[in-house]
Amino acid sequence: FFSCIFLFSQMMYWVMWAMGMYSVLWMFSLTNVWAANILAKIQLFALGFTHMILSRDSKWDKKGDSEIVKNMEPLDSRRIIFVRHGESQWNEVFNKGFGPSFPVRLASAMGEETMMLMNGD
Repeated sequence: FFSCIFLFSQMMYWVMWAMGMYSVLWMFSLTNVWAANILAKIQLFALGFTHMILSRDSKWDKKGDSEIVKNMEPLDSRRIIFVRHGESQWNEVFNKGFGPSFPVRLASAMGEETMMLMNGD
């Protein structure tokens, strides 16, 4: 019983700490562009996380083909265009192996991600 009370009090401590930090960030965001950008990204993360937890999009109902598609004649040829995205910074960190330079690449990527928090993109 006492361990449950202890865990609850620890959880409430961290919740109150996070609310306090959010409040401070919100006050700074009124006058500081960097703080406003960080706050916007925190809100986007919270929205995405909430959607991931609460959504029920695991399966969709499969609809049948429409009559137009069913009555179409087969095509002689088709053109398929493949679009590939560029290599991300995180791919560069992890695809080069886990040798002695890995911690340096990881720390560098985390530093760059932290700096991008302040950008409004």
